[in-house]
Amino acid sequence: MSIVGGDYAGNYVNTNIDRPMWAGKYIFNLTSKGTNPNVIASPSRAYLTVNRASNNLEWDTEAPILLKVGEKVDLGIFYQADIWCTFNTDYDEELIELSSEGATSNNPHWFATGLKEGETTLYFGIECRKNDMGFYDFTDSRILSKRIKVEPSLGIEGVIADKDSISVRVQNGTILILNKAADSIVRVFTLHGVLLKETKEQEISDINRGIYIVMVGNHSFKVVI
Repeated sequence: MSIVGGDYAGNYVNTNIDRPMWAGKYIFNLTSKGTNPNVIASPSRAYLTVNRASNNLEWDTEAPILLKVGEKVDLGIFYQADIWCTFNTDYDEELIELSSEGATSNNPHWFATGLKEGETTLYFGIECRKNDMGFYDFTDSRILSKRIKVEPSLGIEGVIADKDSISVRVQNGTILILNKAADSIVRVFTLHGVLLKETKEQEISDINRGIYIVMVGNHSFKVVI
């Protein structure tokens, strides 16, 4: 139903109070609960408009955002969103990895992890999906951008490749150590030198995606999972 002009101008749909009220314009048809035919509801209709709140997207962090290879930083993005919203991002996926915690909660956090040295622009926007009646208004949506610079991690230039027969590679998220002596100890470190795993096995799994240093005896390798 369309109403032209006046306080109630707009496109409406008939509905009832036993359903979620998403953004849009609704008409409630009012009827008497009694059985007396001489009792009628006046007025017989009620009009309701549910407005979509602004996502209030803010990005307070200074630009450019600096991080090192292997480092994970909070991007300082703030907004209001719910389960009906999607997040549109654009950036160089070879340079950074984007992740989030509580994306649709009241305290969202978005992070960038440096993968490779370089610079990229991260574009971030929110879009809320239309409900089944198509009434969402996107005029409050905003897209912000920041320049992100990924710098070399301290000591990464010191990582060497083995010139002998030992080799290390990654396959399906598992680190494979080839041609090592049976008693050689393998250690996996973060780029900041934190020891994650120590073993004599030739296969190492259950390591999160990222960049690591693998030490096999006196030899060291940089691997990307």
